[in-house]
Amino acid sequence: MSRNLSPLLIIDQANPEHFVSTYSESFADFNIWERKHIQEWIRKEPRILGEELFIVTIEFDRFKESSDRLDVLALDKKGNLVVVELKRDEFAGYADLQALRYAAMVSSMTLENLIHYVVDYRRKYYQEYDYNSDRALEELKEFVEKDDFSELSNRPRIILCSENFSSELTTTVLWLNKCSLDITCVRIRPHRVGDKIVVVPSVIIPVPEAKQY
Repeated sequence: MSRNLSPLLIIDQANPEHFVSTYSESFADFNIWERKHIQEWIRKEPRILGEELFIVTIEFDRFKESSDRLDVLALDKKGNLVVVELKRDEFAGYADLQALRYAAMVSSMTLENLIHYVVDYRRKYYQEYDYNSDRALEELKEFVEKDDFSELSNRPRIILCSENFSSELTTTVLWLNKCSLDITCVRIRPHRVGDKIVVVPSVIIPVPEAKQY
């Protein structure tokens, strides 16, 4: 069982001086899986990644000459594609390289293609069978707050999400960001609170203070 040194405090609202401390465990301890659970949380509540995102699709596999599947494809408020790569723990390996490969492969995606994927996603996962291209474009424009939104940037962003990150990966990400890539690392950790699991997210790269200034 892996534990973090910083506890989560559960405060008694009626008696704020009383609290229970609980330490983070691992997703393996709770039998939580990457695709079955974590991916579902993110597609239904993408703000766990620290920002508003428009989910385009999940398990994206429309790559030429590749059978790989991109975990989550999204759009940010600035109209940039966002490649979200999920790992249950830090030992999965090569998340950075995998995400870079996906970002390169979707960098030429057109808005027309993206709209098609949004429609397919909404029909498959939300059974919105009357959802069409016009409605998708309208929602995308509303999300990015641009009535003239007509094309995507060819520089997708990357968000890596995991229970933890190795020093090798964070060093690589920091260097890539210095080279003008846009990669965010979001750590999500599970805590046991009674018979519930509380997942606490935190953006560790870029450092929040650095991002503000």
